Amino acid sequence: MEKEETKSVSIAVEVPNILEILRHSIKTEDIEEFEGLIKDKDKLSVLKEFEILKEIVHVGTPRFLDKITKIKLDQKDIVFGDTLLHYTVAKKEYEMSAVLLQKYEDINIPNDSGKTPLAISCISGDLKMIKMLYKYGAKMTAIGDEISPLCLSIYNGHFFCTLFLLALEEVIKSLTVHENFGKELMKTLIYVVSTGSVQIFDLIIELIAPESLRMPVDQSNQFLHPNERNIQKYFKFSTSYSLLHYACAAGCVPIFEYLTSREELNLFSSDNPSNESPLHWAVCNQQESMLPLILEKYKQAEMNLNVKDINGHTPLFVAAIKGYYKLFDILIEAGSDINVQDIEGETILNWAILMHESRFATEILNNHPQLDVNIKNNQGTSALIIASNNGFTSLVQLILDKGANIRESININALNIKEIMEILDSNSLHKIHDEKGFLPIHYAVIRDDTSFLNSLLSKGVNIFHKDFYFNGLSLLSLAVLNGAFNIVKFLFSSNNEKKIGYCQNFFIKDSSGNTCLHLAGISGNLDIFFFLVSKGADLQTKNKLGKTPLDLARENNNDHIINFIKDNFESIINAAV
Repeated sequence: MEKEETKSVSIAVEVPNILEILRHSIKTEDIEEFEGLIKDKDKLSVLKEFEILKEIVHVGTPRFLDKITKIKLDQKDIVFGDTLLHYTVAKKEYEMSAVLLQKYEDINIPNDSGKTPLAISCISGDLKMIKMLYKYGAKMTAIGDEISPLCLSIYNGHFFCTLFLLALEEVIKSLTVHENFGKELMKTLIYVVSTGSVQIFDLIIELIAPESLRMPVDQSNQFLHPNERNIQKYFKFSTSYSLLHYACAAGCVPIFEYLTSREELNLFSSDNPSNESPLHWAVCNQQESMLPLILEKYKQAEMNLNVKDINGHTPLFVAAIKGYYKLFDILIEAGSDINVQDIEGETILNWAILMHESRFATEILNNHPQLDVNIKNNQGTSALIIASNNGFTSLVQLILDKGANIRESININALNIKEIMEILDSNSLHKIHDEKGFLPIHYAVIRDDTSFLNSLLSKGVNIFHKDFYFNGLSLLSLAVLNGAFNIVKFLFSSNNEKKIGYCQNFFIKDSSGNTCLHLAGISGNLDIFFFLVSKGADLQTKNKLGKTPLDLARENNNDHIINFIKDNFESIINAAV
């Protein structure tokens, strides 16, 4: 056993020594020593063959490659799947690459990410290497579903590399005569437009002659006039978005103007998977300087500014959600509808309140008289209820000032004029129930937000009163079940301070015989459970089914509560069980 261990150690030491000798022979160009190493099968077997090749490349001695007969040049690095040619191309080793190109049978071998040596050159913009690879037969067009060398060059902004590729007949042919007719052309133009390459766009337009492209008219909408170069939009390329979408997203004015100068075209179509118009894309990408130009084209074409995407959002809605308020103002001035509703029935005002953008909500309430504050969403909830539920007291008052209909907002059929006036006069909007029976205070408890409760206390409201119970649950019970630890602490603190001259027994049992500690056992919130115990909650008390809080914790798989109590209060848990 000891001999075997010694042998393995000696091999482990020998490998670096062989590599060092190998490196020395390459650096000193000692071919005899190098040949002696690689002819020794035993020594060669312990060397990483790819490391030998990389070392030759690193030192820059291509004539050593002629001495290698046992190592295959097309083997790949185990990390990235690169061949030696990938390595030399990336390192811009031109002399070494030229030697390898003469030895490789296939110079289009992709690495693990699908990139050929040519693709690497196009990404880096190495025109000299691109020309060399072309000379030795590299495939200059897309291989399978991979991105073409032309698109890679365009995307990375290599103008002269792109010019060279566009001068090749096989590249032009791939754009015009393709088994998936027009697909490669549309894909290439999308890359061009997305990067705002106006010169390349013009060049491609000039290169593609009318007779080179004959796409069936019934399969596509033309994006250029049929009398000019006869270039047509690919019938349903990938995502079905037009070039105009990409021009608007990139903010490329010259290409936008060229595309929109064509007549008899529906350039502003939203016939795509997301139902987005080019205007949506311009807003999403915050193309503020380009927006007036797009809107002018919409006006000339008498297009609808309020076209909705798949979520029911108009460009104005998108601007509001993303917080692009300058774009929002421009769209409003152009005639966009501020009262539009999405697929959930939410308005822009509702969204502003839901996202806690109270400043923006205040701005649109004060500056847009056409705003309808009484619009309800699909659940029958208006902006007034949403603002009230979220504790935005100032917004509630402002919405009321703007004409909110309280009767419709409250959704109570038998509410008379006298009661409406009482609500307004007493400022008791905290008593408004929504369609689920929730009060604003219930939402505050569920969100663990103490500010709304504190506001009510400051007005002398008794938050411990049964008027604020939900289905028999006190606010404390509701907080415990929802893990609202801040609310739990707040209620205990407020109760002890007797801010309203009323003290509640928090450890009384509900109709099922459960205390708040039982409910904490069900919810599994350890902080709340321990807090209640520290305040005197009884671990041994039983509900009507004879179960203790720890029993309920076990039944609800809240073993962390059992383990914590056991680790820290062993005497208590022993007594409880």
